Amino acid sequence: MQQLLDRTEESVVRVGPDGVAAYANAAGRRWLDAHGGGAVPSEVAPLLEGLADGERAMVRLGASVYALRRYEGADGAVDLYVSDVTREDVVGRFPDRNPNPVLRVSYDGVLRYANAASDRLVTACALRVGEVVPSTLLRSVTDAAQTGQPLEVQAGARVYEVLCVAVEELAAFNLYGTDVTADRELNAARDTVVRSERMAALGRMVVGVAHELNTPLGVILTASTMLEEGQAAVRDAFTRAALGRGQLERFLVESDEAARVITRAVQRAAELVRRFKGVAADQVTEQARVVVLRDHLRDVVGAMAPYTRQERMSVTVDGDDVALRTYPSAFAQIVDNVLVNASAHAYLPDTPVEARRLRLHAVAAPGGGALLTVEDDGVGMDTETLARACEPFFTTRRGRGATGLGLHIVHNLVVGPLGGQLELSSAPGRGTRLLIRLPAVCPPRPEGQTAG
Repeated sequence: MQQLLDRTEESVVRVGPDGVAAYANAAGRRWLDAHGGGAVPSEVAPLLEGLADGERAMVRLGASVYALRRYEGADGAVDLYVSDVTREDVVGRFPDRNPNPVLRVSYDGVLRYANAASDRLVTACALRVGEVVPSTLLRSVTDAAQTGQPLEVQAGARVYEVLCVAVEELAAFNLYGTDVTADRELNAARDTVVRSERMAALGRMVVGVAHELNTPLGVILTASTMLEEGQAAVRDAFTRAALGRGQLERFLVESDEAARVITRAVQRAAELVRRFKGVAADQVTEQARVVVLRDHLRDVVGAMAPYTRQERMSVTVDGDDVALRTYPSAFAQIVDNVLVNASAHAYLPDTPVEARRLRLHAVAAPGGGALLTVEDDGVGMDTETLARACEPFFTTRRGRGATGLGLHIVHNLVVGPLGGQLELSSAPGRGTRLLIRLPAVCPPRPEGQTAG
């Protein structure tokens, strides 16, 4: 028997009727040396008298916690089995100190524990400590523990993210909840503002195209009116048998010129409509398709020409014929936000037109995809502003109409639906440069997520 005890890893100590250790295996001797100087710790002695045979008790010795089991031995001796349960004790007591909801569900589906902070969550899910949780919840908890993905639980007006962790020592799952209601509300508010910004961008394009159409339509109206008046004069002269060769020749020349003017104006109007139709359709459908990046950017910039003229900005688009399968609608928002941001922040009110330049340059990237560079020659940003430029709602023009979402939207579009990377560089007096790395094929869009 003694040889068997010597081989076990559990600490075993035989205590005689006088309270002195008569025997201890190797683990037991180490335990005695650590906590009793070779003798049975004074904290343990009262337990030897109070415990029934085979009963389990807990004792804290210094920073360690031990589980003790007492068994009657021969000649009034007591065999004491000692197990170090410090880790289990820490794990077990941790939830009581947590200000966030913590629940414990056993592997067989019983809610074993819920701390005080979890009252709202427990009530909303109709749970009771000591009772079996719904099988659907247990499956969700098991799956979440395996994947590491938190669950989202609605508890009345509050929203919780619940991280599920399997604790083998307890044969249970610990569920750690975090109230993310404020984050969700902030995200919802931000999404509302982003959608508003998006519609504002589309509205600027609508106004711009309508303004642009006024010119060719006015030319068409003038030329057609002139043609109509010339026809009326020729018809009147013909009716009176007074139509001369000179008058007819002038009418034919003027008619040819009017026809050419009308044709050019109609072509210009058709091009404006085509350009806007493509950009607007992309904004509505949000479907990924193959585009030549440089040409698509030219269409977008062209649709915003009235805005850039109004803001006295010169915008150029150049580069390679690099094609991407991507979300065209995202580029309309990117260009709109870059232009609006540059107009609001990059240039001083007295900056001359020739110095208000913005350049978009698209080239093929090594290994595939594209590099899009957007540069202005404006006032630039200091180090602090540059570090926060892409933060939501950060703006240096608070109270002057700025939302602080321009570059934040650009950043989210690039790293989100477009699957790219964005680098921002700037220095005071040296303008601002955005370098956007784009993949040849954008990532698939998650269910229910929009491209912008």
